[in-house]
Amino acid sequence: KIQAIVRGRYIRNFYGPGFLKRDLINNETDLLSCKSVKDIPYDNFISIRDEDNFIYAFELKTLKELLEYSNENPYNKKNFSEKNF
Repeated sequence: KIQAIVRGRYIRNFYGPGFLKRDLINNETDLLSCKSVKDIPYDNFISIRDEDNFIYAFELKTLKELLEYSNENPYNKKNFSEKNF
């Protein structure tokens, strides 16, 4: 039981709040790859909750490309904050 709780917290903290409940994610597809967020493999998946309590999912490669150009979330045009990660 303890191991399951610790593993669950690790997964939620590492992959984000939308990892286990992908139906809570606001965007349906990834921005660059155009894959459905439900089809993104778990090892390439990350989700971020913004200050408005919306959850956005990205493929890791997409998020890396976005952060190289700007610090702006393309879905709501607000800057990513450090507490999002």
